[in-house]
Amino acid sequence: MRRTLIVFSLLLGFSESSLGPYRYLSTPKDIHGDVICNKQLPDQCDVNLTWPEVHYKKSWKPLLYIIKRDSSADSTSTTEETGVNTLLVKGLGKDKTFNFIVKAKQGWLLSDWSETLHVTTSTPPVVKRGDSGDDDAKYPKPRGLKVKFISPIGFKLKWRDPKDAKTLDVKGYRVTWKQKKGQTFKSKVITRRSYSLKGLKAESTYLFRVQTVYASKVSKSLSLFCKTQKEHGVLSPSNFKAKAIGTTVSVIN
Repeated sequence: MRRTLIVFSLLLGFSESSLGPYRYLSTPKDIHGDVICNKQLPDQCDVNLTWPEVHYKKSWKPLLYIIKRDSSADSTSTTEETGVNTLLVKGLGKDKTFNFIVKAKQGWLLSDWSETLHVTTSTPPVVKRGDSGDDDAKYPKPRGLKVKFISPIGFKLKWRDPKDAKTLDVKGYRVTWKQKKGQTFKSKVITRRSYSLKGLKAESTYLFRVQTVYASKVSKSLSLFCKTQKEHGVLSPSNFKAKAIGTTVSVIN
């Protein structure tokens, strides 16, 4: 009995700790770019990107930033990672336009993409902000996707309405999830802004996507990676003995 109580207490403690607050990363904002002309190489320029640090929970997992750069001239795209909220991009061509977007990453958490920063390396240089790099202004996706554990192999997802949702014909939301190199599953169209998933495979990484469903179209997806934990099962009691007292016999299976 004592062993059973100890095991139950450990499981109860795990369940209480796993139902903690939602985890999320805020979207990088106020991306700023300074164009630096190279006097030794007049046909090239450098761009120094900076942005405020995002909201995140202190953890042993490092906070990283993913910077994506597109070139309007030749349709090329490059991606870089950095552990600080600044990046110096060197050797860009003169008199060309480049588009920069930034997202934050910590472990399996990913933020939304920032607004696009358009940089033209002309004289004088032109720097301006635009719309989010991977969203459709007419059919915007949900915002602020968060997640928390409800069990070692279960999650609860939560999100906010898309921008200007009151003026849009939003029918609901659709959630899809997929284990790495596995089958993709899809929910029905739901009207609430949360969704629970249970019975997933232990110690496996899943990709979750949430989309806004409109009358004639489905938005681009808001995505998040999550990894399930190891299950903690209750072991059957062992080494118990049965003792006969008078005519009463205790039997333990």
